[in-house]
Amino acid sequence: MTTLLPALCTAVSDEDVDIAACVVRCAHVVGAYVAPTRWLPLALDHLANARLSAAARANGLVVLSALLYAAGTARQPLPADALRGLADTLASDDLRAALLHAAPVAAATAATLQGSAAAAAAAAPAAAAPSEAAATRTQLLAVTSNLLRWQGPACAAVSAQVLTVLLALWGAESTGGSPMTADSSAAAAAASSTGVAAGPAVARRAAVEQVMQQLVGSCGAGSVQELLNAHAEQQLGSVLTHMDT
Repeated sequence: MTTLLPALCTAVSDEDVDIAACVVRCAHVVGAYVAPTRWLPLALDHLANARLSAAARANGLVVLSALLYAAGTARQPLPADALRGLADTLASDDLRAALLHAAPVAAATAATLQGSAAAAAAAAPAAAAPSEAAATRTQLLAVTSNLLRWQGPACAAVSAQVLTVLLALWGAESTGGSPMTADSSAAAAAASSTGVAAGPAVARRAAVEQVMQQLVGSCGAGSVQELLNAHAEQQLGSVLTHMDT
């Protein structure tokens, strides 16, 4: 695994979309047949590497998303401490900071990032090449969705971390964006469970709403507002802490 995981994270960025699709299928095999306790710590260590470029981080998220999707399909067991470790990494300050890094992605890399998700999903076309930040947000949302799909009610124990991720994604997509429309909801509905298309920000905001509903269902809450109310004090405390630092 120590050799295979980094190789997958590198190869998934290949300019040939067919090769990238093959890499995603390889990650599916690993996720379905290898115990998560063997590959999850390595995948999280990769994402936690502060020296990663935004594009490399997005590639790592593509592989992690594929692993989670396959593990969920195969009904692999996930220990509670591993679930907490995954949720804590996704909600970490470093990863959320990467959501706002707006350097443009090269045309070939943009096509690969979209193609990697589209390899196993119906992907909505992008209006333009996504920024590295948009690619990272797209794949982080896919990871979060696949985590909820896999663990379901067990995610109630890490709902605060998952909510933090979704609120960060919502805020990043809403900054400077256009109002949500009915068309954006339709575009988001076209996104597959294995990945969310790196399309216009309006479609990605609608996709965040859909994943928020997944969290509501996993927690057994009645609405998004009920979930927000349950974590309001903790979320406010986190904001105040960051303001003081």
